[in-house]
Amino acid sequence: MGQRNYKWESKEVVIGTYTEGTVTLDLVDTENEKMIWQVVGASVLSEKRDKNRKRIIKAVKKMYKKFPVKAQN
Repeated sequence: MGQRNYKWESKEVVIGTYTEGTVTLDLVDTENEKMIWQVVGASVLSEKRDKNRKRIIKAVKKMYKKFPVKAQN
């Protein structure tokens, strides 16, 4: 047996400075009642609601670009 290197760090965590928001997109096949795709995005929110709204729209568009589309012949 070897000795493991354990390390303990203590860090100060600042609270109340920012809030994180999460967007989750679930695409479901309603005929089979199965989820076919899921993507999650998270970011630190701004204090300005309009700025958050624009960022959410941009993030959702970016998420949909990652949707795996099969080529049709």
